[in-house]
Amino acid sequence: MNQINEKVVNSYHSTCRHPGVPCGDKYHRGNGHGYCYYCSLCNSSGGCFITTATLLSIGKMDNCDELNIFRNFRDNWLSKQPDGNELISEYYRIAPHIVATIDSFSEKERIYNELWTQSIEPCLDLIKQNRFSEANEVYQDIVAELKEKYLKK
Repeated sequence: MNQINEKVVNSYHSTCRHPGVPCGDKYHRGNGHGYCYYCSLCNSSGGCFITTATLLSIGKMDNCDELNIFRNFRDNWLSKQPDGNELISEYYRIAPHIVATIDSFSEKERIYNELWTQSIEPCLDLIKQNRFSEANEVYQDIVAELKEKYLKK
């Protein structure tokens, strides 16, 4: 991770509070929901960092149907796959850094809108159709692309 990303992420971690407590972080996107979802220790989103950031940016709430569908997919299907827990752990390790980097850009709303329409919403549709293996592949591709784009060394 480059130094800029590390500084942004460290700034989130330095001001995180506990779940459900308004976030005082000066880098918070100001989405009006007042929760910090950058630190895995203070994460009110239940771990869906990229999806949560994307959906919050388009005006959805943390308990919206879309996020609950992704959480259900993670908890009830992905975690039961042979490599599921490893994938989940890797996601928890890198996703907060991806979100922090995206949030550091002035065009973050455009980035999240494109991420929703071009990637996450199609993945959600696959989950709704019970096409879980395909959804898993799509989401892994999304994360790999974001990692390459936003976490270059």
